[in-house]
Amino acid sequence: MTKKERERNLLQMLEKSIENDFDEMSLFTSEELGTEMDVFRVLETGYGSALTDALGEFFFRPYDDSESDVMLFSAVITLTTKLTAKYVPTLAAGIAKLNFYLPCGGFAINADETTLAFRLSQVCYKSQSDEEILRQLKDCVGLAFGAPEQYAGMLLKMAEGGVSLKELSVLFP
Repeated sequence: MTKKERERNLLQMLEKSIENDFDEMSLFTSEELGTEMDVFRVLETGYGSALTDALGEFFFRPYDDSESDVMLFSAVITLTTKLTAKYVPTLAAGIAKLNFYLPCGGFAINADETTLAFRLSQVCYKSQSDEEILRQLKDCVGLAFGAPEQYAGMLLKMAEGGVSLKELSVLFP
């Protein structure tokens, strides 16, 4: 089995193991997407205090090092794709400060400054069994949705100009 086939198999196993946990989910192959990797997408509705939709995308990051035992699993939770340009500088300053206090992962704004997301990566090893890797993938999915949940509402309000940096600072220890 090739590395790509194993990664697809692991994503299929992940999909089956969490099929009752989310409202919608789909596994897209690299061929369907025209990308280097397969992407497993899940939709969580009523997410966080903002009760918004959050789109989770999970994939193994491609890289060309056949000698390495490492597989890098990535989680991206998109909170909005409709950022307002005039509020992006304040939001960026806020997430830069907030990221300092997060135990793992981090919030990010894409290069076009339209999308606010939370990103998290998990290192897995090819030498591990599929069952061990699957446990790590499930933990990563749970953490990717769980870690940013308490901050999502405040950040989304900040993205609309409804929260200042000073008001966001109440979240900092």
